Amino acid sequence: MGFTFEPEDKTVGKINFKLDIEDNVILFPKEKFNSPPQTLEEVKNNVVNNQQTIAIDLAYSIVTDTLLHISHAGFHPFKYLESSHDMMFCLESIKAMILRTCNIEHPFHEIAEETIEIENPEEVMQYFQFRDE
Repeated sequence: MGFTFEPEDKTVGKINFKLDIEDNVILFPKEKFNSPPQTLEEVKNNVVNNQQTIAIDLAYSIVTDTLLHISHAGFHPFKYLESSHDMMFCLESIKAMILRTCNIEHPFHEIAEETIEIENPEEVMQYFQFRDE
């Protein structure tokens, strides 16, 4: 004998149950729905995925704010299709910087290290550091 249960959460869909009367056992479906991580490796993967999502969202927010400041200063990058390359370069650079703080590799790390020679990285860090830190 079987029956169908439809939870309130419509993304889950209908769940079919089968009752084995002879063994008095309910056989539940084998699908997993949004179950918590079961291993340390799954937890680590979830953390990395969340960090990457945050990096993308934060980088996008920073670039759009920067473009707004550039436009308010009288420069208009949206007039030139070629600026799309510059915008994407900025987006990926910022995303790479955020991911580096999480020890997550990004292709721009190698590009920056090979392209830009810095004699005194401490001086650069001090130049950009907030005054109240």
